[in-house]
Amino acid sequence: MTWWLEKPMRLIQTNLREIDADIDPDEFVGMLKDFSADVVLFNAGGIVANYDTSLDFHYKNPYMKNDFMGEVIKRTKEAGIRFMARFDFSKLNESIADKHPEWKYVSMRGENVNYNGQVHVCLNSYYQQEYSLEILGEVIDKYPIDSVFFNMIGYQRRDYSGNYHGICQCQNCKLRFKEYSGMELPREENEDDPAFIKLEEFCLETKERQFDKISQFVKSKNPEIALCTYTSRGIDVWRKESNSGIGRDLPEWNYSAKENTNTVLATFEDKQVCNSAVHFSAIRFRHTAVAPDLTYLRIAENIANAAWLDYYIIGPLERQDDRACFEGVKELYRFYKDNTRHYTGVKPVANLCIIQSIRNNLYDSRKEFMGATRMLAESHTLFDILPDTFLEGEDALQRLSKYQAIILPDTRLLSPQLLTTFDAYVEQGGNIIATGLSGTYDQDGTYQNRSLLQSSGLASMGDVMEAENSAYFRIRESDKKRLGGFKDVDLLFNHSPFVVCQIPATGEAILGRVPPYMYGPPEKCYYKDETDIPGVVVNRYGSGSFITIPWGIGYLYQIYGQHGHFELFKRCLSHLAGTKPLVEIEASPTVEITSQIREDGAWQLVSLVNHSGQNGSAFHPPIPMRNIPLRIKLDRQVSSIRALRSNAEIAFEQNDDQVALVLPQLELFETLVLTF
Repeated sequence: MTWWLEKPMRLIQTNLREIDADIDPDEFVGMLKDFSADVVLFNAGGIVANYDTSLDFHYKNPYMKNDFMGEVIKRTKEAGIRFMARFDFSKLNESIADKHPEWKYVSMRGENVNYNGQVHVCLNSYYQQEYSLEILGEVIDKYPIDSVFFNMIGYQRRDYSGNYHGICQCQNCKLRFKEYSGMELPREENEDDPAFIKLEEFCLETKERQFDKISQFVKSKNPEIALCTYTSRGIDVWRKESNSGIGRDLPEWNYSAKENTNTVLATFEDKQVCNSAVHFSAIRFRHTAVAPDLTYLRIAENIANAAWLDYYIIGPLERQDDRACFEGVKELYRFYKDNTRHYTGVKPVANLCIIQSIRNNLYDSRKEFMGATRMLAESHTLFDILPDTFLEGEDALQRLSKYQAIILPDTRLLSPQLLTTFDAYVEQGGNIIATGLSGTYDQDGTYQNRSLLQSSGLASMGDVMEAENSAYFRIRESDKKRLGGFKDVDLLFNHSPFVVCQIPATGEAILGRVPPYMYGPPEKCYYKDETDIPGVVVNRYGSGSFITIPWGIGYLYQIYGQHGHFELFKRCLSHLAGTKPLVEIEASPTVEITSQIREDGAWQLVSLVNHSGQNGSAFHPPIPMRNIPLRIKLDRQVSSIRALRSNAEIAFEQNDDQVALVLPQLELFETLVLTF
């Protein structure tokens, strides 16, 4: 087995500045050892070469006085730390770029982008397509590196300040897109333009083709060098980030590490994932840190999902201006080092999954995904997150068949193959819960007034109604019986786009729409009419069921956190889709549950992560919780249960297919090891 798959590693990224070329290699490596790191991510080349390059178009660090990178590599090898060389080919120093204008990115206005002396270059230029391989080859030939990492990959339409410069209009892009699609390169990002929809497909495909080529080149030189970057094809370790930024929607997405790690580990057997807990507050404020407890939460989620650890700072550890989280990070890394064997060779356990679709973010569906994910986590559901782009192989149906239910969160545009796969999944007994406008767009991104998923039964749908004030859904007595709840709630509000669905002959309608009524003055705030227009449609198809919620229930929960929306979502899972929990827990919704099982069946992990320290946009130490009852569904006999964080044996009772126990205490996180 290749080294990057043998166990989850503990990576530190020191994103070095030019001025850091004078660091003491012994002190640098000593700090890595103090953090229990076994991989270091270190700047090698691209924007700045931190070694003695002999290539004409590779800008050498002017502060470098000796073989800077070589000295560090020598020390890391002696310390048993693997060396990951970082490259960034997205920009060139202006002194080089001006000699090759044909390499430059061209904005909508026909301009180049020079940011602090660094000029944006295009993915389709000779520099990125060919010259980058010369730089890679030089480093691999000169140094015994273990891995390569590529920053700022793909098509960069913004600069570091966030200024938008648009779709690259260089001749290389125009020619290559024409060859790919037969279309002219669009000038604007317009989701209603078929050429732009095709361009997004082109950008993804050409980015991944680039790494197919890079991978072949690197592996031809040394097959034991791991490739790492922010994409899937041609790489061994998929890099992701849990980061913060100025101007983003708040509060922080506290499940980012779950999303980033599980999307890879539940999808691939031949890749690892390193999800970075980014130290700094934002790109524009790189020298101050996020709250220590946010960093700890991100690392704890990485551990709970059995992923690589990854902590990312600007500059070396010994030169940080904000070190408030250091001792906590060291403790978490040390814990993972001491308990690595328990997290090695495991795979996720889940009976539900939610589909992640990056291309559907074009339609502002991200918040729908986040809200649905939050409701799953807060209901203590074990679930996987599967990217739709990796469900188009011949084994897709087989991979989905293990799940009792699949969530489609406003996944409007689905490939023909996915439409067929999801229909077959339902026909064979699966359950789909589709929210928003899932499955209603054709391949050109055009709304079809029907669902293209036959299993939904929705052969006719009305036009999309935009969000309206004072619109509701009535929960009738018959609905309460069907959903098994809502004793004290009769009404749900809806302030999201909505579609009127024609009920199929094989379907049933749940909830009745209350059209908008006056909301002021108070004396006029009442409604008289209820309609039979459904808020939920359940259709039987083959042996399974398809549940449509034709509005943004996830979006509304992510924005407003309303209890009625949360309850409806849970009831759709339990009473309409018939799902059964694999773990039952009596704890706050702020406790997240994950589970993995050893591939050889030796043990199962159940991890609890405590999110209670989040208060709006602030993160504090989580509130300790005590005496938490758990019931875990199992199909084998348990010999012992151990809590790794507290280093304690846990008493349990096993009856039939269930193990019952009480966890004495939960602080940031705990992992239970159930040995069979």
